[in-house]
Amino acid sequence: MLGLVLAGTPATADESSITPVEAFARLPTFSDLEISPGGRFLAARVNVSDHYEIAAFGLSDSELSKVHGFRENENLSVDWFRWVSEDTLLLSLAYSAQRTAGYVGVVQTAERRLFSLDTKSGALTALIRNSRDELPVQIQDRIVSFLPDDPDHILVQYSRTDPATPNVYKVNVSGKGGPKRVQRGRRGVLNWGADAGGNIRYGWGVRGGDEARLVMREAGERKWRDFSHRVNKAGLVFDIEGFTAEANQLFVVSNHEGDPSGLYTFDITTDTFGPLIFKHSDVDIRSVRIDERTSQLLSVNFVDEELATKVFSRQPISDDIDRLKKTFDTKRLSRSSVSSDGKHAVVRIRGDNDAGQFLIYNSESDHAMTLPSQYPELDGVPLGKTVSTGYVARDGLEIPAFISLPPGIESLEDARELPFVIYPHGGPGAQDFLRFDFTVQFLTSRGYGVLQMNFRGSTGYGQAFKEAGSKEWGQAMQDDITDGVLWLIDNGYAARERIAILGGSYGGYAALMGAVKTPDLYRCAISFAGVADLPDLISWQQKFIAGAYSTRFIGRLWRDRGMLVENSPARRADEIRIPILLIHGDQDTVVEIGQSEKMARQLRRKGKSVEFIEFEDGDHHLSLYKNRLRYLVEIENFLDKCL
Repeated sequence: MLGLVLAGTPATADESSITPVEAFARLPTFSDLEISPGGRFLAARVNVSDHYEIAAFGLSDSELSKVHGFRENENLSVDWFRWVSEDTLLLSLAYSAQRTAGYVGVVQTAERRLFSLDTKSGALTALIRNSRDELPVQIQDRIVSFLPDDPDHILVQYSRTDPATPNVYKVNVSGKGGPKRVQRGRRGVLNWGADAGGNIRYGWGVRGGDEARLVMREAGERKWRDFSHRVNKAGLVFDIEGFTAEANQLFVVSNHEGDPSGLYTFDITTDTFGPLIFKHSDVDIRSVRIDERTSQLLSVNFVDEELATKVFSRQPISDDIDRLKKTFDTKRLSRSSVSSDGKHAVVRIRGDNDAGQFLIYNSESDHAMTLPSQYPELDGVPLGKTVSTGYVARDGLEIPAFISLPPGIESLEDARELPFVIYPHGGPGAQDFLRFDFTVQFLTSRGYGVLQMNFRGSTGYGQAFKEAGSKEWGQAMQDDITDGVLWLIDNGYAARERIAILGGSYGGYAALMGAVKTPDLYRCAISFAGVADLPDLISWQQKFIAGAYSTRFIGRLWRDRGMLVENSPARRADEIRIPILLIHGDQDTVVEIGQSEKMARQLRRKGKSVEFIEFEDGDHHLSLYKNRLRYLVEIENFLDKCL
């Protein structure tokens, strides 16, 4: 028994062949599972009656017993949580607010508050406090180090007076005593980094608005050295992952020997790279895991069609998990969390195209407890098969792609003249790969094929591929999407007169630009939280720290203004000839709702067919069940009318 009622028990009386929309819209049963250092507790995000609760459970081989929990609501969520000791769980509470930002006026902000949860008493304690006459620090959860050898303290960066110049403070996780500053802020440094001993050793930031800056110092030294030449050269990658066991040596992801990126050591003293540790032949490194206590390299993650791992240091529990794999011989197993003592682990189980489930393994008792399915109503329901493919863009660039087919169609050879939804990803600095996507599976359950592509500008395929999308919003990036649609048609996969385009964030922008540039290719377009006006987007982003730097790949507000206007759907509404559905959350702090409001207003002025739906309490990520459900319902109704 779990000790709490989980939402979404499987339906038993529905004889319909159409899986209810609620089965896809539900929040996954669990996410972000983490074992405590000693293996006595589990922290997880749990779906309880269609809302998430961050719960701490006591562990045994037969059950989870809830100890304490924090329930999210429409206005307050938990951005992340992490164990710092067997008795203390850190949480970052997130909500949106408004602040007055000097001459730019009132802006919508993402607020973060840092708390600790005592698993013995259940007390929730604020760690960054302010006096009554102080404005609270906006972002309080930027952890520089969790200080693994000092479980009573963490290092946090923030500033009460100038958030562009954060200090680093040593903070007691119990909330006792005041923070102690250990590093004074430096102009141009936005993020600090520490070695395994908690010594501040490097700082990254931006200077002059659009040039990256990096400073580092050797162990025991007070003087900082400028290494900005490593991070501000066009086309080069230099991402610090952490320190090795050698005092002045780093693990760095770099492409100095060519794309894709590889993992190397780097010597601060000599400003030189060591030999290559790992490099995939085709794709970039996605993430690197390093033991915080020993600085030992544990593993490297990358995406080769699907998320994969190269293990460098086997833990004591590794052999046991390898034996578990034989029990689930048709499934893939991956470790999500391992206790510090190496005896307990959370393991995720996935098939070729399902959301999977988690199990908790205890190596001492050799017992695995299987947790409920992530999407219980989909257990036993045939899902759409996703196949890896690709096509060649008009200029010869190879575009990786994925096609998801309606249940019952097992190969592209069997896909003939299907209605299709084109589904470009957001970002655009992101990457699609083989995984369960609730929107994709909902669409395939309704008989649609779905095309996802990693157009130029996507991550994962080398820096040259990513930078090929620089200042190409609505241009070459859009052409890559168009070329994918033409490829579908030419191969007979898609019915020419039954194609729609749908996307969120950048994907929403691409859907709108598709309606502008190629209105005869689509029957309708759907934009969720999409960008509609590029000059407005850049102006809004420049209200925030490093805004000019973060938008440099879109364009310069004045230097590139003609190009930006030309590639803004809201400024070309008169060219749209197909129905448009706009959906946007009123609490979106990533793309302001004003983007969709302007698009709707311009379309209405031009007498175009448009529906605009505003999600109450809606953020950029469809975090609430009520909004996920309405999102799918509105998409289904709209596609029914146009396809």
